[in-house]
Amino acid sequence: NSIVNDLSEKIDMTTGTAKWIVKPDVSEKSHCSERYYCSKCGKWNSYGKTNYCMNCGAKMENAEI
Repeated sequence: NSIVNDLSEKIDMTTGTAKWIVKPDVSEKSHCSERYYCSKCGKWNSYGKTNYCMNCGAKMENAEI
């Protein structure tokens, strides 16, 4: 467990924190009504609200998982 905490702290120091920005999905092919965009890198996360951005690694302040 201490290894996970150490890694988490190192990730926070290098990537910082961000928030998910929720926007409606207007794609006809999508099965979701919303998309989550990272406030740091601006890319959307196809996995939904996660604790970290899959693109830039920023820790999300509003993940609520």
